[in-house]
Amino acid sequence: MANKVVATEAAVFAAADALSAQGIEPTYEGILEFIKGGSNSTIKPHLIKWKKMSTSVATPVPESVLARAKFLAEAIWGIAVNESQAMFDRAKQLTDAELDRSKEALASSIEISEQHEAQCNALELQLEAARSDLMEARVKLRQVDELKLELAQAREQVEKHRLNCESLNREVATLRGENNALREQGQQLLARVASAKPRSRGVGGQVNRSPS
Repeated sequence: MANKVVATEAAVFAAADALSAQGIEPTYEGILEFIKGGSNSTIKPHLIKWKKMSTSVATPVPESVLARAKFLAEAIWGIAVNESQAMFDRAKQLTDAELDRSKEALASSIEISEQHEAQCNALELQLEAARSDLMEARVKLRQVDELKLELAQAREQVEKHRLNCESLNREVATLRGENNALREQGQQLLARVASAKPRSRGVGGQVNRSPS
């Protein structure tokens, strides 16, 4: 992965001064080539500022200044590269650590997901068992309803038998009363018949009853 270095103001100014001293109009492409890095968003603002600060007439710059400027630009660029590399290394370390944490989190999530799936399977089995129990309970409930209906019919029959028994008991009581009345009438008739028969005296003064 290539390191993306942000061109600093000092590096852009030094490059612009060096190019201008050579009689070259500082441009974005020229500065980019000179400092070996940067981008339009980082070079352009510094270049505009440099152009505003520079005079309209280019002043010749001594070779020693140019060399010094080039050395300074290269030094700044080296520092920027080193800082960028250090930042990249730190970012990579953070990324690796974050990746490790993400892997651990993913593994934990997978484990939790598997646990949830196992729980869901167990709940589905319980639900299926509950449905089976419910169906069995409904069947038993229908049987209970049928038994209740049969019990109500049996109670109705018992009530009818009880009423019939009561009616028969009343008839029996009536017949017993009539029988007792007839028995009394019969006894009275027998008594009357017995009292109405003629009596004769036999030998020795005994009374002879005529044969009935």
